[in-house]
Amino acid sequence: MNILVSRYAEPFYLAAKETGEVEKVRTDLELFAFAWQQPGFVAFIDSPEIHTDEKLELIHQILPDASKLTVNFFHLVFERSRESILSDITSEFMKRLRKDAGIVSAHATSAVMISDEQKKELSQKLSASLKKTIELDTKIDESIIGGMIVEIEGKRYDGSVRRRLEELKHVMMK
Repeated sequence: MNILVSRYAEPFYLAAKETGEVEKVRTDLELFAFAWQQPGFVAFIDSPEIHTDEKLELIHQILPDASKLTVNFFHLVFERSRESILSDITSEFMKRLRKDAGIVSAHATSAVMISDEQKKELSQKLSASLKKTIELDTKIDESIIGGMIVEIEGKRYDGSVRRRLEELKHVMMK
């Protein structure tokens, strides 16, 4: 994590937690993240020619019910010209929120698409093993031939056929 991002995200999260507004701020940031994906929004927010008041007016338009804490956060970011890391700050806030809630992201790679039932089963097994709630995303990579690779909490569990074949090749080459 970028130190500058941390300097904004951590106090913002702690302030939300202290004031009991974590869920409200989360909702505000989710709406902001949606707006961030809209054409022209990032260019407007990132533009040094656009004054802070105009940027805050846009925030009020997209987040009419935003908490005062959220508005103050955006004001601080705009005043200090940190718009370029705004998306990273909000992402880091959400990561911290998930961490405190015991939610862990997991990434599973398989050679073929796995069914919703298989995803649910894998998520349940990982959850039971780690005693945490799992947010599972999947992708397909035919080059692993078969099996699965799971990445969770910085660890990689490689049960792919490709890895097994590579190990077998290595043993045979000795």
